[in-house]
Amino acid sequence: MTATPLSPEALRAIERRLTRLEDVRAIQELVHRYTQAADSVDGDKNVDALVACFTPEGRWRANLEGSYEGRSFGDFRGRDQIRRYFSESSLLMSLHYATNPVIEIGEDGATASGDFHLYSLNTMPAQPKLAPSDPAQTHAEPVLILGEYSNLFVKRNGEWLIDELTVDIRYVSVPASE
Repeated sequence: MTATPLSPEALRAIERRLTRLEDVRAIQELVHRYTQAADSVDGDKNVDALVACFTPEGRWRANLEGSYEGRSFGDFRGRDQIRRYFSESSLLMSLHYATNPVIEIGEDGATASGDFHLYSLNTMPAQPKLAPSDPAQTHAEPVLILGEYSNLFVKRNGEWLIDELTVDIRYVSVPASE
């Protein structure tokens, strides 16, 4: 049996399909790097790795106003603002999961959009009204956050980066001691 050589058109089509698959996988890995960098254990985060997931002019925003501790999540533009926000986060522990990806690569091959479900397990310091007067007795409160990521990505110098990350927070659990 002799193999029939593929036409140049067929080879280009295979190359486009392969590039699309590689781009989708690279974006999934980028989102996983972001969520791992956003995770913290004992308040220890990798903010440098998180910020490196964004373009220099990138944007991070979340819709929830008046979050736990009365802080809004906010709207931050540029790596410096994003770094400041995550550096000041009060999360003691967090595990972020971005699941159910739906990624569309733009016709130009250099832009993409992606939607993911957010499932985030967190512990935050007990609010002052909940904490005992003895600081040694202060405890952490478990908080579950559920929502949807809607992201825009760009490919620069062969690397995918987050240009805009929008979190539509749908649910934040109330600490048990409230």
